Amino acid sequence: VNGKQEIRNAVPQTTAATTAAGIALPPVACELQQPSGVTSGLPGYMFICSNEVEQECAALQIFGSAQWELSKMKRFITPETELFLFNFESLTLRGVFTPVGFPEQDLAPDAFDGKCRAQVRVAFNSGQLRQV
Repeated sequence: VNGKQEIRNAVPQTTAATTAAGIALPPVACELQQPSGVTSGLPGYMFICSNEVEQECAALQIFGSAQWELSKMKRFITPETELFLFNFESLTLRGVFTPVGFPEQDLAPDAFDGKCRAQVRVAFNSGQLRQV
């Protein structure tokens, strides 16, 4: 076995992301572990935003992402999916939100300066809305 290959496989893979506004986010290690004692849970999906976009999300009750995310959103966002909104400027995580309907392209065509065309309508769960 090639020693270089073993080392490469031992290091967690990282992924870099770019916000809809074109701001590069630092790479994040992609290593998920389920907490001990937890056997199952509800599915979840997280959206990333800036301060300005967070206000637009609240006003429109829509979360958006880049067009290339639409197929993932359609695959993973169901009526049971818990949605979260992470503001990378304030480092605030908000949730739980509930999808209203299914993800589609351009539910609000003028939203997010046309940069987040994959969209889903959301409801703010009273009693469950938390900010961390």
